[in-house]
Amino acid sequence: MLFTQPASADKVLQSTSEQTTLIELFTSEGCSSCPPADKWLSQFKHDPNLWKTVIPIAWHVDYWDYIGWQDSLAQPEFADRQRQLAAEGLISSVYTPGFVLNGQEWQGWFKQPSLPKTPAKPAGILSATLQDQQVQVKYSGPIQALEFHLVTLGFDVITKVQQGENAGKTLTHNFVVLTHVKSTSDSNQTKLTLAKKLSTAHQAQAVVVWVNAKGTLPPLQTVGGWLRD
Repeated sequence: MLFTQPASADKVLQSTSEQTTLIELFTSEGCSSCPPADKWLSQFKHDPNLWKTVIPIAWHVDYWDYIGWQDSLAQPEFADRQRQLAAEGLISSVYTPGFVLNGQEWQGWFKQPSLPKTPAKPAGILSATLQDQQVQVKYSGPIQALEFHLVTLGFDVITKVQQGENAGKTLTHNFVVLTHVKSTSDSNQTKLTLAKKLSTAHQAQAVVVWVNAKGTLPPLQTVGGWLRD
């Protein structure tokens, strides 16, 4: 399926000068412990702070496919990101459901499923200007080698699981990562191209962009928003 293009007029997404909280959930339809985490993430659809101070995304991983159900939303590179986080010591191990807040493992969800209250952290301003398939990204932080990421997100994705640990369940997913592209730059800006062909038949409804120092994974700043108002 082709990516649904934004309106012809430019759409500009811009962060504030405080770091936006990027919530990464590593999940799988083949994991019986994941549906509660998926449901918790879905609540942010109605959070007034969505896209302002908090941005959730859900990476579906493929390493549970072998136990009976192939997650059609999973891609090998999504699981690779989780393995990279583990290799850098940012998470203790590779597991689902696994939460990461701004590049750091968060196991608090298993005890009390509410975001921890932390002081606002100053950060550079990140902006993304969308026109057709092109996204011009600029970051106001110190000039250094940077890595820029762009993901498209799907919402209200419904799957009737036929086999595996969740057999017989109908699962609803939100903030699902459908595509991911990245680019490195020695300046504070770059141009990214929205992926035209999706690996699933689901429509992208939002985009998220973040930037990190090259060679590291924790985001310096994140911005996101709906493709259509």
